[in-house]
Amino acid sequence: MRLTRKKREFLRQRDEILSSAERVFSRQGFFTTTIQDIAESAEYGIGTIYKHFKSKEIIFFTIIKNKFTELLSFASDNIQRHNSPDKKLRALIYSHLEFFDRNKDIFRLLGAEHISFEKDLRHKFIKEMRKNFVSYFNIFHSIYREGMRKGIFKKEGKNDIMNLCLALIGILNFTSFYKLNNMPEEKLVNNANLIVNLFLKGVRR
Repeated sequence: MRLTRKKREFLRQRDEILSSAERVFSRQGFFTTTIQDIAESAEYGIGTIYKHFKSKEIIFFTIIKNKFTELLSFASDNIQRHNSPDKKLRALIYSHLEFFDRNKDIFRLLGAEHISFEKDLRHKFIKEMRKNFVSYFNIFHSIYREGMRKGIFKKEGKNDIMNLCLALIGILNFTSFYKLNNMPEEKLVNNANLIVNLFLKGVRR
């Protein structure tokens, strides 16, 4: 159904506010940023900001939620270009690191500032992140199971497959957040080959 002009304008304003807020958060940090800062960057009045978002915490929450949704889409699109499970896994690892590289400022902020949401928003944030994590985990899981069926990956039990996928996601996340905050000039995607080989070949000689 075609959106009304009023609804299109509402969504356009919302997107502009989120884009401006991301720039301000990335530049100033979460705690020092105010709604006034976001309003000035977006060139809207404070009333317009509050029409869309009740607080800067909700703005930040929305930005992070959208980023992880974009990551899922970005990774899925890259995986679909490949047929073999090992190439899909490689594409998935590269996609994760490349996406964090492209959005390093906001992810650095997420990893560095221990942002505490109020209770209801914190529960909503955890629920949304859990939903995104399950979707992301399922991508890894389906690739590994496909690799087993095709004889490319070792056959493992259900729990071992789960643990392998969790371990790989853990490596990717720790590498990303640690290096963004301690080695910010390094491109994360430069670590992709090492992680791919570590997972596919192990560390034994």
